[in-house]
Amino acid sequence: SDNTYWFKEGTYQIFVGDSDALSGLDVCKILAIDNGTTKRNEIRTCNSSVSIKVGPKNDTTADCKTESATGAPTCTIVVTAFDKAGNESLSVSKSLRIDLTAPTAQ
Repeated sequence: SDNTYWFKEGTYQIFVGDSDALSGLDVCKILAIDNGTTKRNEIRTCNSSVSIKVGPKNDTTADCKTESATGAPTCTIVVTAFDKAGNESLSVSKSLRIDLTAPTAQ
């Protein structure tokens, strides 16, 4: 089965590599959208790891907490970088599927 982008409750470190060969990096940002709601929109440290917090459902600080009941992604993480000249990178995004429910065995 395809579990490449399935995540359970926890905090995950994701490395984001940013670079600029001319004027240099100025500001880098991260955006987390959970089921259509922006949960995080902030400046991050360029060229470093970022923490992504998944669930539980009642955690107001989680970046992602909506389960993927149909198997479709419910959370998107977007990163961008800006250089000192004011140029903005293309956004890079990853869509995540969230599974907070344990399986049953019979």
